[in-house]
Parts: sequence; structure tokens; C-alpha cells
Amino acid sequence: MRQAASSVRFSKPTALPGIELVSVAYPERAFPPHSHPEFVIGVVIGGAETLQVGRQVSLAPSGTTLLLHPDEVHANSSIGPEPLRYRVMYVPRETMSAWLPETLTFPSPVSRAPSLFDAVLRSHRILDRPNDRLTQEAAFAALLDELAKGADLAERTSDGKTHCGVARVRDFIDECSAGDFSLDDLAALAGLSRFHFLRIFKQATGLTPVAYRNQRRVEAARRLLRGGLPIAEIALATGFADQSHLTRQFQRLVGTSPARYRQQ
Repeated sequence: MRQAASSVRFSKPTALPGIELVSVAYPERAFPPHSHPEFVIGVVIGGAETLQVGRQVSLAPSGTTLLLHPDEVHANSSIGPEPLRYRVMYVPRETMSAWLPETLTFPSPVSRAPSLFDAVLRSHRILDRPNDRLTQEAAFAALLDELAKGADLAERTSDGKTHCGVARVRDFIDECSAGDFSLDDLAALAGLSRFHFLRIFKQATGLTPVAYRNQRRVEAARRLLRGGLPIAEIALATGFADQSHLTRQFQRLVGTSPARYRQQ
């Protein structure tokens, strides 16, 4: 029997800039450990997947909701004979801050609450279609109201848990991800030995410095793909050796090619 083809579609709500929507169908797919700078809010509408956050591995079958904080490292993989189908929205921190005076902390990365599943799916469908500003904003507000019911809310505080040297390195990579720098450069910036730096960077971010840099390069490429630069130029501008190198990393982390992403 011929295996069903993968399908990935990206879109943006016209009235809520910054939010990105994705609808996917994967007959078989596994993503390595990675994170997103945005809140990830989605629903599994067909098939099932495993979602690993830290040492916790959760089963997410059809009817469940996926909830991830910004920069929360996770790995996910489809399971079972049915194609994995889900709808996800990526909500930037600043968008969430503009709508909610407190921070959202999800108690679990997978929720089985039917009311939350319905709210996410309803909001995604409305934001995915051309609708007037009030309709889209009302749908997003209703979603946040449902999210807040099951989340922990707290006043915004700075995170004092991250070693100041690691924070400096993260800021550096965020700004200079396309640059050519070495492990020695990063360790010196952190004021640590290479061994100690690698250990605490992974503890703080969940990723190796290489994986963190590659992820930031892919995020930069995603932004540039919304413009008119040729993909080969984007590859060089974001630090990749060539277009093929960008395509491999992009496919690995985003689930589709740069060319297909740009078309949508």
C-alpha cells in the first residue's frame, strides 16, 4: 500500500501580526530536540505522537492539546499506523504579554481537557480564514480565557536561574548566529572552561551550543523567506554553507523545505 504524502501548510492571521499558524499531516515523522521562541499551542486531530520535554515523555493522541513555553526544548515523533495530523499556532512572547498581564505556566505539555481542545481548534480555524479584525481578536481572546483556566498565572519576574555567562552567550548567539565563532570563543565569553561551559549551557537551554546556533539560523532564515531574497542568498546570509545545507537543517526543524515554506 502506498504511503500517504506529507502535507505542511503555514498561514498568518490578518488581524494578529506575529502569530503563525501551521496545519500538518505526516504519515511518519520524528523531530530532534529543538525549541521555539514562541508559545506553542496546538491540537492533535488525527493519529498520535509522543512528546518528550526534559525527561518526561507524554503520549498525545487525537483529541489532546499541546502546550509548550517559549524556548522549551522538546522532541516529538509520530506513532501508530494513522498519519499524524495537527494544527498549531506559534504565539510570540510580546503578543502574549500584550493580551495577558501575567505569565502563563502550563502544568503539563499535553492536556486531555475537551474544552481546551475545542477552544484551540475553534480559534485556529477562525484565525486561519480571512475574517475581520474583531472576529479574529475575539477568537484569540476566547482561547486565552480557556488557557488561563488550566494554567498557573504569575507576575512577570526575571529568571535568576540561568548562569550569567550562559545568558551572555545566548544573547551573543541570538545576535550573531550567522557568524563564525568557536567553542573557545563561547566559553571565554561565559568565563568558563570549555567542559564546564558545555555542561551548564546544556542544563540551561536543553540544547548543545551547535544545536542552539543552528536553530537560531533557521529562525532567521524563516524571517528572510518572507521577503524576496533568493534562497541561496538567504543561506549565506544566515551562516549556512550553501542552499543544500540550509534545506537540510530547515527540513529537519521546520518539517518542510524553504521553497515550500516561502510559497505559503
